[in-house]
Amino acid sequence: MPAKEHKLYKRRHQSLLEVLIAFALIVLCVLPLIYPHVAIYKAQNTFVRKIELDHVVNLLYGRVLEKLYMNTIPWNDLAQTTFHVDGELLKEVQFNKPFYFTGSYNFFETPSKFKPKKPENYSLHLYKLTFNFVPIEFAKGSNDVKESNLIKYQYDVFVVRDLRAIK
Repeated sequence: MPAKEHKLYKRRHQSLLEVLIAFALIVLCVLPLIYPHVAIYKAQNTFVRKIELDHVVNLLYGRVLEKLYMNTIPWNDLAQTTFHVDGELLKEVQFNKPFYFTGSYNFFETPSKFKPKKPENYSLHLYKLTFNFVPIEFAKGSNDVKESNLIKYQYDVFVVRDLRAIK
C-alpha cells in the first residue's frame, strides 16, 4: 500500500504541473486575441480626444472673436503676445471636461495688399489667428517631440482699428 500511495502522490504533482502548463498555453493563445481590441480602444480614445479638441477650438475661436469685438484684447498685445489656453479660458467657453492638451493662441499680421492714401477714422487689418496644441504626454518633451506632435489651427480674422481714439 505505501508504494501505491507514493505513486498516487507523484501523479498528483504531475497533474498540477499539467494544469499550470495548460493555463500558460491558454494565456499565450488569448493574448493575441485581446491585443487588437486594446489597440482599437486606444485608437478610439485618441480619436475622441481629437474631436473634443476640434470642439474646444471652435468654442475658443468664438470667444476670441467676441473679445476682439468687445475690445478687451489691447491693440498692442495683438501681434506681440502669445495667449495661453488655461482652465479659466476653458470655463469661459463652458468646457468642463478634462482637457488632454496644452495650448496657446497668437495673432500674426499679414501684409496688406491695399493701403489707403490717407486713413480716415478706421483702419482694417488682416490677422492670422493661430491655435497651437500639444498633447499633455508630449508637453514636457524636447522641442522636436513637441513640433512633431503639434496640432495647429489657423483662421483669418479681420480687425478694425478705431483711429479716432488715438488722435
